[in-house]
Amino acid sequence: MSVEACEQEVLSLHRFFQEWLRGTAQEGSAERLSNVLAPSFQLVAPGGRIASRQQVLSSVEKGRGTRPKMRIWIENFRVVLESAHSTVVLYEEWQFDGHATTSRLSTAVFSQSEHGVLWQHLHETWCAPEPS
Repeated sequence: MSVEACEQEVLSLHRFFQEWLRGTAQEGSAERLSNVLAPSFQLVAPGGRIASRQQVLSSVEKGRGTRPKMRIWIENFRVVLESAHSTVVLYEEWQFDGHATTSRLSTAVFSQSEHGVLWQHLHETWCAPEPS
C-alpha cells in the first residue's frame, strides 16, 4: 500500500471538510466521504465518544455551511506502521474557526481499496497547549 496515497487522502479529505464547513463545496460532494470510509469505520473523537460510519456521515451532512471562516490544515504527517494490507499514520490536524485555533493528534488506519485507500479507523486526541 502506498504511503503517498494515504498522505494524499488525509490532505484531500481535510480540504473537503474545510470546503464543506465553509459552504463552498458543491451539493452532492458529501458522497466523496462515503466512498472512502470503510463499512466498519469508527471515529474516536477527542472527547472519547465513539461514532460509527453512519453517525459520522450524518454529522458531516448537517454541518454544511455552518462554519464559513473555517480553516483546516495538516502538519507532521508520519507513518507508524506499514504492511501489505494496511497502513497506520499519525498527523496533527489544526483548525481555525475565525475565533480560536485548536489542534488534535490523529491516528488513522488505512486499508487498500480498488479505488485507492479506505479509512478503517480514526482516533483523535486534543493536543495540549504549549506551556507559558
